[in-house]
Amino acid sequence: MMFDHSKNTQTKIIKAWREVVNCPDTVASVYDCFRDVGLDQMMNLTNTLNMQGLYMLPIADGDFFPDSVETESYDLAHRFDLMAGVNGQEGGLMYGMEVPMIAGMLNKSTENGVDMEIIDTLLNFKCSIVTPLSPELCATFMKNLYKLEEPTCDKERARRLCELQGETLFNFDTLHQLEQHSSSDKSTYGYLFTENYQPDPPNPLWTVPDWLKTQADHGDELAFVFGATLFKSGRAKKDDLWERIMNSDAAFADMFVGNWDSDKNKDKEIEYEALSRRMMTAWTNFAKTGNPNKPVALDIAEEWPQFTNEEAKFMELNLNNPHVIDTPHRERLHSYKNHIMTARRRMVDADRPSSGPAETDKTGGHDEL
Repeated sequence: MMFDHSKNTQTKIIKAWREVVNCPDTVASVYDCFRDVGLDQMMNLTNTLNMQGLYMLPIADGDFFPDSVETESYDLAHRFDLMAGVNGQEGGLMYGMEVPMIAGMLNKSTENGVDMEIIDTLLNFKCSIVTPLSPELCATFMKNLYKLEEPTCDKERARRLCELQGETLFNFDTLHQLEQHSSSDKSTYGYLFTENYQPDPPNPLWTVPDWLKTQADHGDELAFVFGATLFKSGRAKKDDLWERIMNSDAAFADMFVGNWDSDKNKDKEIEYEALSRRMMTAWTNFAKTGNPNKPVALDIAEEWPQFTNEEAKFMELNLNNPHVIDTPHRERLHSYKNHIMTARRRMVDADRPSSGPAETDKTGGHDEL
């Protein structure tokens, strides 16, 4: 939610889009050049721009989003109860995608972890996107914050890099939203899902080495929230809607219901069914009442507390030891916010027109994305 393009970045994106779709300067609005671009080509072009750090993100244009995207979203969310959380190893997603790409560029192997050259290259690329600070200064700050130069073992360095990737992309925004929302008069709950779920067959979209994965990766909770083991074992009825969702896209179905071979995992299947029922109960309780603890009792020894800025409690969810915890690495996440994201916010605010809607093109439409 902290992402919101500055005017300068918007201009760069518009210029890049004009170039990739061969949109001449004589055409007033870049939208006119989009009309003949097919969906497949548009997706390929989007991926090309993403590799350049020109991500397609919401923009506060003074029209659809009259204020900053962040403020607008949080103000709307204050009308509703909120339950939000993260998985124990969210960084597996970005590690599995970014690290092989960077290592390939450097002709290096990541079989036994990552060295500082891979980390320096990756951080300088990421820092050039997320902050107006010098990429070198930003990278140095991040290396110090996560103590990346401290380990003598490349595998331990990889573990810390994975933490950085997960916390800066997922955990920071989640904590920020929980802190913002807890000032409202609606309920606020946070969770951390840590079960080390090992899909079988493996995740088809990205790969995390077995020696690195110790907790739930990004998306691993979906198999439990939506009852994967129950459907795979045939103990839950599959209605027409479920069948249509599962048949729509094989990769999506794997993420949604989980990669799970019931014939190979009979013992684990029974255990995971209990965890799935616990999580489905919490989610449906919250949907009904705004409170994951009721009306159906959870099989957890402690009551799931509301998140407040004073205590900042999460419920850690897993198979054998669900319990209440303090927000993981809250001080580190606040340090990231104060040093990196605050600089980004100041850049966006300073670069935005002081009043009125965004500039319009010659046809009266917004030449923005």
